[in-house]
Amino acid sequence: MAAKSNNTVRGNNARAPPPPKTVAEAMGDFTEAIIKRIGEAGVTALLEQMYNIANGIGVAALAKPDELISGVGAQLRSLNIGVPDTQKIAAMGNKLIALQADRDEKDAQSRTATHALEQAKDEAHTLVMSYSHIIRGKLGPQSSMLANFGISTIGGSRGPRHKAASNGSKNVVGSKKNKSAKGSEGAEGADAAAETAAAETESPAKA
Repeated sequence: MAAKSNNTVRGNNARAPPPPKTVAEAMGDFTEAIIKRIGEAGVTALLEQMYNIANGIGVAALAKPDELISGVGAQLRSLNIGVPDTQKIAAMGNKLIALQADRDEKDAQSRTATHALEQAKDEAHTLVMSYSHIIRGKLGPQSSMLANFGISTIGGSRGPRHKAASNGSKNVVGSKKNKSAKGSEGAEGADAAAETAAAETESPAKA
């Protein structure tokens, strides 16, 4: 218990960091040079305004009694405004700068990703057109088989895809069968006519 109480006493006796003696110390990393690196005009204007207020408060608060602005510092102190407010505004400015930098980085990554996507789309389009040109050149610009590849005919549109056995082939086979049947009928008719003619030729001889 005694050890804990000693530690507690030591913790209570820990000194706070000394107050800044100059405006530069109070402002820390919040400088005009860093503000100028911000690319967005609206944010830059806001940061510049923050810098001017923080710097003005710091200068007035840390002014020597013989300096003219020391009177302004006294007026600000009556409002409980002083160096801590300079530090507060500077910290907020640094936070805004960090967030802006983070967003700029993400925007750059987004632009890179967008560029890569557009490039990939162009490459894919070129690839599709290349294969379409090759297949159309092989099958013919008006071939109905182009529909099997989703390729339009020249001057036409994508027709229905063809099956392994199309109606056209069936019609061709059917027409061949019809021709064969007609040919058979014609041959039978010719044979019958020949027999009739022979019978007529033999009849007068028997008479």
